[in-house]
Amino acid sequence: MYENTPEPYQALMTKQTVRMLLGECLDVIQENRGLEIIEVQASDGTHVSIVL
Repeated sequence: MYENTPEPYQALMTKQTVRMLLGECLDVIQENRGLEIIEVQASDGTHVSIVL
């Protein structure tokens, strides 16, 4: 995940920061289980979907 993060944001990608963000959002994530947050389909037919 760190390698795929653009340079100005890499300093924020620490285990402690990710843990804090998930902790703050966990109740919302649990309330919205099954919610599709990203859906992308490329012109070649590739399909990506991220569901909570």
